[in-house]
Amino acid sequence: MRIRIVALCAPGFLLPAIGAAQPQVTDLAPIIVSASRDAEPAADAPASVSVITRDDIERTQPQSVLDLLRTQAGIDVSSNGGLGSFSSVFLRGAESDQVLVLIDGVRAASSTAGLFSFQQLNPAQIERIEIVRGPRSTLYGSDAIGGVIQIFTRKLDGPSASIEGGSYDTYRAQAGYGGGSDTVRYSVNGAYVDSDGFSASNEDAGEFVFDPDDDGYDEASVTASLDATLSERANLSVNGWRSDGKLELDQGLTDTRNSTIGLNLDFDTLPGWQQSFGFGYARDDQATDFSGFFSSAETDRVTFNWQNELSLGAAHQLTLGADYYRDAGLYADDFSAYDQDANNIGVYANMRSTFGRNDVQLGLRYDEHSEFGGHTTGQLALGRQLTESLRGFAAFGTAFRAPSLNDLFFPNFSNPELDPERSRSTELGVQFKPSAVHLFTADMFYTEIDDLIISNPPEFIPFNVDEATIKGLELGYDATFATLWNFAADITLQDARNDTDDTELVRRPDRKAAFGLARNFSNGGSMYTEVLLSGDRTDVDDVSLPGYEIVNLSLQYPLLDGLFAEARIENLLDKEYELASGFNTSDRAGYVGLRYTPAQTD
Repeated sequence: MRIRIVALCAPGFLLPAIGAAQPQVTDLAPIIVSASRDAEPAADAPASVSVITRDDIERTQPQSVLDLLRTQAGIDVSSNGGLGSFSSVFLRGAESDQVLVLIDGVRAASSTAGLFSFQQLNPAQIERIEIVRGPRSTLYGSDAIGGVIQIFTRKLDGPSASIEGGSYDTYRAQAGYGGGSDTVRYSVNGAYVDSDGFSASNEDAGEFVFDPDDDGYDEASVTASLDATLSERANLSVNGWRSDGKLELDQGLTDTRNSTIGLNLDFDTLPGWQQSFGFGYARDDQATDFSGFFSSAETDRVTFNWQNELSLGAAHQLTLGADYYRDAGLYADDFSAYDQDANNIGVYANMRSTFGRNDVQLGLRYDEHSEFGGHTTGQLALGRQLTESLRGFAAFGTAFRAPSLNDLFFPNFSNPELDPERSRSTELGVQFKPSAVHLFTADMFYTEIDDLIISNPPEFIPFNVDEATIKGLELGYDATFATLWNFAADITLQDARNDTDDTELVRRPDRKAAFGLARNFSNGGSMYTEVLLSGDRTDVDDVSLPGYEIVNLSLQYPLLDGLFAEARIENLLDKEYELASGFNTSDRAGYVGLRYTPAQTD
């Protein structure tokens, strides 16, 4: 079940808006952790939140994580070709490096580029994805201007396996096992994908990039976890992910290695006081041969976090914490190199309170960055139950992003005089639920970004823009008919603009919509139809990319207990469209497979 929720920090403040491309099957409130850095029902989250579950992933059978994210309200994606190609994710019009990405709680973006390689994630290893819209620097510090995307890897209970084959000579396999005792649980899950692909670029990419041959991709990845109950008051968890990929470019080859590991110790100090200590490590290595020009980048990030949860009576929850991270990057090519690092220390406090029918959330944070000094961010949210079926809220927050190591130090394409990006965001939301089977939502947002960092051809030297403004409206509707039919829709309207020269920020359409219709069978199978619509978007060099209409179909049918046959058709109408100028997307494609996932024992 994928659920979009607009909620504010206190029990009972639930504004759900089901993600349009994945209708709701059951009416449950998932537990989330990304909105407030603490486990809580989604109904209590101080934000507009989407949850993509394992059921959603199995129902839609995505080729990549981008297939999941692009259906979400407020999210746009771009990709420079097929599987494994460089990609970007824009959340509420913010730049792709203004979205904080976590894997099992660990900051996962590259320290050099400031971006996360979503293309390296295999959907077969993902349990759920939490998407928090709006600024979250008050809790997380740098990067969370547009919001937070957190990916949780699977923790298996027993065996799991799947195989798939289809268009472009694409083959996938996954196998894993999880088990243990009441006090210790473990899980290991491996996956592999190999595809001949299609030509990533076309003639619009230019003669130095375009080559009509197919651009293949292969990747091997593994996730692992260990959870141990140390005592009645203490728990330890360890999570790891590694992905090794090889991508064929039109003029070369890129090898990538991405990994994260996180360790968390949680314990009850006293009644009403819970503490947690966390350690995280992320590494992103890349080696590229582009027409005989060799380059390599090695980056790592170390993080520590100490957090305290204090219950001050039934109506008040106080969170106090401190965190530290260190970024290090090494880049070298045939002519130049750099080796640099930066670090950040932050302290934060967040209070959530309920006063009758009113809810209040107030947060404050201070960061001290080694390159830019101190920065303070804050957030305030107010909500009220207006009637039994109508709920409203208003929120204001500030955020910032420190320039990446590449922004500051990349040879011949950097600017050491850059300032951090700073933002101010306001949000208004309402939910109307006239009955148990109908739900309407509306969420309006307005963001101003000072000192936005951009780089334009032909120099590609990053520089600060005086101000950019992003404003938008998200509308959602969800309905259940005759128990087994679900329909959902969402529409996003936005205007993301560079105010200095009154131009649109690239690769963000001014309108998009997603519609989903699911037929759920009583035997556990499902048939699903997805329609994605997008308006025109501006790309680099003032190129205009036309809008598109895409239809995808998927079917899963049980053969035996835990064994499913699966089939998917992508781009049913065989539309030609681009998500980045000069780079192709898939034609009509089909895939079939088998998946074995026995019922959970708990």
